[in-house]
Amino acid sequence: MKRIISLVVFLLVFTLSSIALADDYFTTNGYYQANIYVHTATTFDTAEYYDAFTRARNDWNSTSVPRKFYDGGGAPYSSVVYARFYEGTWSGMYSLKSYNNNNWHRATSFHIYLNRRSLDNRSFNFKRGVAAHEIGHAYALADHWDSSPTSIMSRLADLDFMVKPQDIDISRATYAWTFLNN
Repeated sequence: MKRIISLVVFLLVFTLSSIALADDYFTTNGYYQANIYVHTATTFDTAEYYDAFTRARNDWNSTSVPRKFYDGGGAPYSSVVYARFYEGTWSGMYSLKSYNNNNWHRATSFHIYLNRRSLDNRSFNFKRGVAAHEIGHAYALADHWDSSPTSIMSRLADLDFMVKPQDIDISRATYAWTFLNN
């Protein structure tokens, strides 16, 4: 009987310590970290795109969402934003480098591409809106195809005028980064 009790106690202690180590791994190696460092220093061809991305990032950072984006970062978890000429007529693209495996795609690191071929002739506000939309994907927000363009994530949003995350975006991002992390 003592052996069985000892074995149960050992397994219980081992299981609990393993859970703590797993939690430490997921929270310190990027999976649920609250701060994301984005490399932008050498990835923009013009100051206008850097300013548009910085404004969009600051707009998201000023919300109540418990995740913030900062300049900097280093391998392997750094995220990078590019504003360059690409083929195609798309304005912005979000691409995951790594993420947790629960299908919510909360990014640990990512790339954002701003296509100058499509954006150079657009207003500063439009560039800022596209950047805000792409940052929304890093908050686990998907594109919306609904008929009500009341979200920065709506494909129908007028990004010349809607340049900041809206209440619905903030609510959805907060849900993804608080409720789903528990």
